[in-house]
Amino acid sequence: DNQHLSDGTPLTEVVSALRGNPQVLAIGINCIALDKVAPALRQLNALADKPLLVYPNSGEHYDAVSKTWHACDGEHGSLADQAAEWRA
Repeated sequence: DNQHLSDGTPLTEVVSALRGNPQVLAIGINCIALDKVAPALRQLNALADKPLLVYPNSGEHYDAVSKTWHACDGEHGSLADQAAEWRA
């Protein structure tokens, strides 16, 4: 989701651990669903003192039963459609 790592660690804890560390130049999120990117960036922006990066997944959904990826039929737009909002 937009407030936790996949293991359940709150982003507030992650950012707190990274804040002020001179070796950390930016904070990024990856492998995140397209519809979660903007809320996650807003959450991080409110917490972080570093530039933000994002490398989301392609927008497809993974079916764990068949172990296959499936297109979302444009349900949440494309990376290009959302890039301007993410940059803002």
